[in-house]
Amino acid sequence: MSEEQLHDKIEQFLLLELSPDEATAFEAEIENDAALKTQVEKQRLALLGLERLATFDLKEKFDTWEAEIHTTESPGNAPTPRAFNVWKWISTGLLALLAVAVLLLVKQRPDKETGPVKTDSQDSLIALTAEFQRMKDQRDSLMSAPKIAEDSLLQVRLLLLQEELEQKDRQIRVLQNKGNRPNRQYAALFVPAFKEYNTRGDDDVLITNIKKAYNAQNFKQADALILTIPKDDPRREELIYIIPYVFFYVGKYEAAIPELLKLKEEEQYEASRIDWYLLLCYTADMQKHGVKAGMLLKEITSKPGHEFYGEAKKLEARLRADGVL
Repeated sequence: MSEEQLHDKIEQFLLLELSPDEATAFEAEIENDAALKTQVEKQRLALLGLERLATFDLKEKFDTWEAEIHTTESPGNAPTPRAFNVWKWISTGLLALLAVAVLLLVKQRPDKETGPVKTDSQDSLIALTAEFQRMKDQRDSLMSAPKIAEDSLLQVRLLLLQEELEQKDRQIRVLQNKGNRPNRQYAALFVPAFKEYNTRGDDDVLITNIKKAYNAQNFKQADALILTIPKDDPRREELIYIIPYVFFYVGKYEAAIPELLKLKEEEQYEASRIDWYLLLCYTADMQKHGVKAGMLLKEITSKPGHEFYGEAKKLEARLRADGVL
């Protein structure tokens, strides 16, 4: 095995990318090969980074060295200032060398954090979710290991695994909430109570049937009947209070937006209710309407007296928890 291949295999071992059988076999090799064990330790320190290095290894060594100095000190043989300065310079030099090693290793490794994330494939989401669960199971297994408190190598593997899990979780959120397909869950979760429309006896038969279908919450039938009316037909004006809500309830959020805006211009009395439906329509496609949704949400949550203030605060919390805001 070449030096480069060995380097890659050690890195795969530390990042838990080897299969269980391969990892077990490699652990046996490490135990029986002092040089290999040293190499694994070096790469472990580099992967861990300077901050964690100081916490888990170098800091411990410095504390040990300092304790040894104080133990060996005596009134007649105290260390001179020159000896102490030499010791400090040796420690500083060691840190500098380790810093260079970490920087070189980071440059060689692919940038997993900023790499492209495929957001246009449901297969990618399924694969990522399965990988996330597999790694989560590995983490739980490591945490239950009897020697985790004493084994620094296991502790490092656990930390690296946790970082990988957090990265996978972020990628999953991107796929779920910022993909090409609209996210319709918020409109369904926060839809307000249905409100009937008062019908009048002087409407023509088609208008009457549309209103009856709407009040019966047969929204698909109402939508089908509305589609039979041309857009320039004046009868549409009689349905200005119904059309946006029909479109909303059948999931045609994009079509409902202009109708809601038109209704808001005509009916200020129900402006708060219209704004809430508008917000839910915006959240159905945050990639396209994220800015508008954020502005409208901020406007509603800034008014404690708003009809949907409480629901808006819940929606805001949900969007933040899902990584959308």
